[in-house]
Amino acid sequence: MGGAYPNLQMQSGCLEGTIREERTMKKFSLAMFAIALALVFTQAASAQFYDFSFTYDGNVIATGGLEVSGNIAVAGSVTLTSLAPQDANDTFNLVPFNAPGVTVHSPGVYISPSTNFWFDNWFNPAGPTGDYVDNIAGLLFVAGSGDELNIFTGYASQGEPGSPGAPDQFALWIPSSGYVPANGGYGIDGTIAVTGVPEGGSLLFMLALCGLGLAGGFLFKARNGLFMSR
Repeated sequence: MGGAYPNLQMQSGCLEGTIREERTMKKFSLAMFAIALALVFTQAASAQFYDFSFTYDGNVIATGGLEVSGNIAVAGSVTLTSLAPQDANDTFNLVPFNAPGVTVHSPGVYISPSTNFWFDNWFNPAGPTGDYVDNIAGLLFVAGSGDELNIFTGYASQGEPGSPGAPDQFALWIPSSGYVPANGGYGIDGTIAVTGVPEGGSLLFMLALCGLGLAGGFLFKARNGLFMSR
């Protein structure tokens, strides 16, 4: 009989240790889940990625992609497939506000290095046609040759957001020959189409981290349940 008490004490101590470990593991799993979830929401609230195309007269003449943060395109490029033979298949990169040669026209509106376009890189991925980009200012891209590409919407008062229902417009400036089409920069009427790009590996990693945190807690609990049943 006397030998039973130490054995009970040992079992009690083992049980208390197991409970403490289980609580610690639960806290760790919940902490991992909370951190990963916060990272997911932080990424979702920051820059988003979009593919877009510009269609003119039934033909897609340009395709590209944009990284957008707070309705401002911060990076991206577009490939011109037709309109100007000398620029066919050229890639134009988005011009940031601090690029060499860029000057300020008015608050939030900038002048291109060639001085032939205004731009603000405002972008509304929800659309619809006529409201993806800004009036007059719009998106500005430049090729390695110095040719500039401006995508805007319904020519109206400078600096206003887009004009829903108005045509999207597309104008090109080539230093050696001027505007394409040759209409003073009014561009051609067309249609922008936008699609969201699924998040990449970083988001998948964070979701996996959430799952691992929870799985760790469940496995630890299952292991202790098996141990205690013996």
